[in-house]
Amino acid sequence: MAESECETPSTPGEFESKYFEYNGVRLPPFCRGKMEEIANFPVRDSDVWIVTYPKSGTSLLQEVVYLVSQGADPDEIGLMNIDEQLPVLEYPQPDLDIIKELTSPRLIKSHLPYRFLPSDLHSGESKIIYMARNPKDLVVSYYQFHRSLRTMSYRGTFQEFCRRFMNDKLGYG
Repeated sequence: MAESECETPSTPGEFESKYFEYNGVRLPPFCRGKMEEIANFPVRDSDVWIVTYPKSGTSLLQEVVYLVSQGADPDEIGLMNIDEQLPVLEYPQPDLDIIKELTSPRLIKSHLPYRFLPSDLHSGESKIIYMARNPKDLVVSYYQFHRSLRTMSYRGTFQEFCRRFMNDKLGYG
């Protein structure tokens, strides 16, 4: 599959993109070299997938899904690391081999576009929960998130960030 470096126009705030392009979509650097392995990731019919664009309410949704699927106590969810219970497929940790070995039903998250998810997911019996958020709210949250990340250190204007968002120049398409 095609991977290439992406040049993101710099802004007055010294923002330099760390994204790379994969089949026309900008992805974060930790996805580099993993996309073929993700496409071939073994899917189980009992899997439950949470698929969202970043900053679309993933944290709340993952907690609700975990509580319902595990019959867990809502008062105890704040005491656990929910990200260990619902790993993100494309993140560096945990490794894909660890996710493969989770007991069923596996709860798995991803921010990848649907076409980049494991190919078996497209034809299997797994459950996919997709959450969308009003783009106006999402872009504000995503802007604040990018400004807070040391690795991205976005310092451009909100207007420039919106232009990038509208033109698919940010991560995950």
